[in-house]
Amino acid sequence: MYFEAFRGHTLLTRELRPAPRVIDVGANRGDFSNAVASRFGGEFLLVEANPALVAELRMTTGFEVLHNAVGTTSRTLSFNVAVNDEASRVAPLPLVSHEGAVLERRVTVEEIPLASVLTTADGDIDVLKLDIEGAELDVLEALSDDDLARVAQMTVEFHSHPSFGLGGGDRVEALLHRLRRAGFCAFDFSGGTRMDVLFLNTAVVCPSAAVLAGWRGQAAFSWCSYNATRSRRRLVRLARHRGR
Repeated sequence: MYFEAFRGHTLLTRELRPAPRVIDVGANRGDFSNAVASRFGGEFLLVEANPALVAELRMTTGFEVLHNAVGTTSRTLSFNVAVNDEASRVAPLPLVSHEGAVLERRVTVEEIPLASVLTTADGDIDVLKLDIEGAELDVLEALSDDDLARVAQMTVEFHSHPSFGLGGGDRVEALLHRLRRAGFCAFDFSGGTRMDVLFLNTAVVCPSAAVLAGWRGQAAFSWCSYNATRSRRRLVRLARHRGR
């Protein structure tokens, strides 16, 4: 098996090096990072906006934990904690929800750009996981190509499905186009809902022909513009950038 899911986020584990460097944005209780760490070990940086969960993570894990909301700017904002804490978000919560996605309380938290979080990590990033309840579009759209070039695999839960009431479907598709132009393959493991999308940076992780052929039956679609010549050129540029 080439792809494996960790708490709803699928990775290309065949290309994941031992002791990977992982950034988990929207860590909640750390289930994703704990699952990856139990298999591969590694270096983990978790980011969570809910102060109660931050305190829990710091007590129960050995990971570095940032208490922040991740966005596009540096500012103080109001964060909406939901009864079902997995649904907590910056955007307003609905008045009625069968899944507990209703407001329990508001907390004040510092927002930081994702680019700043990436800078906090010492070196390149093997895995970036984003599950931030609708804020992922603003965050990813704001990243530069140089920021993206540091990430080998990126697993994203988009919240554009109508059930979330946040919209953004057209923006997700535009983002897929942008990442494809930047040299990423995209694999949707969520049946087309865009809730488990894996992006592979082909300048860092070069999928084999077997991987590109073997996604069928696991992913709803594979969207890959992999080109070996272009990838080699990107590797040279990336090496020069990292050598600064």
